Amino acid sequence: MCTRTDLLPHMQDFNFQECETLLNQYRIPPSKELVHYIQLLLDWNEKINLTGAKDLKTLVIKHIADAWGAYLAINKEMSTHVYDVGSGGGLPGIPLCIFSAVTKTTLVERTLKKAKALNDMIEKLALSKRCQTLCVPFENIQTINKFTHFWFRGFLPGPKLATYLSHFFPGARLGRLVLMKGPSWHAEKEALLKMYSLKKTWKIRFLESKEIPYELPEDSGKRFLILV
Repeated sequence: MCTRTDLLPHMQDFNFQECETLLNQYRIPPSKELVHYIQLLLDWNEKINLTGAKDLKTLVIKHIADAWGAYLAINKEMSTHVYDVGSGGGLPGIPLCIFSAVTKTTLVERTLKKAKALNDMIEKLALSKRCQTLCVPFENIQTINKFTHFWFRGFLPGPKLATYLSHFFPGARLGRLVLMKGPSWHAEKEALLKMYSLKKTWKIRFLESKEIPYELPEDSGKRFLILV
């Protein structure tokens, strides 16, 4: 893991004013914690692949605004404990923890080097009291609480996710699933509901799922928050 001295050259290149301007432009609260997180994520992304966004504007539009839009979409239904499954660079888990002062977040990331990067960011953001990293496959987690929300962003496409859930959690004894999906969601849902391997318990949950649309800035795409 890189030391703080190793990070300094990259941090000095970070444009704080541009970051705050972009966040304000897209009506995302430009808190110090959020700006610092964006800075840390871009710096770590030069060392290991945490996000496909290689520049500040793309990161803010495609990822930070996505997390903010999802947070606004779920509104009062936001859980006090969120599992971010397949967290990668901490999206959406770390922004959700920053947006909601009463939300505790567990970042589930099976790749050790990514988990180490997440731990470094959590420490530097002083979020360790409300945010932790769990470096295990999601199917191996020990705590299953029906009041917990499990967020999935880019984890698996609909049919593969349905197969995964049916195999590892056949009784569907999980808390609410929150899926962050793009324009292909309706086709994904149609395909997964036709799958013979889909357990009846999950078929019912997907059939009864709630869909909340929201938009990314600058006509960057329609998104859906799916509550299963």
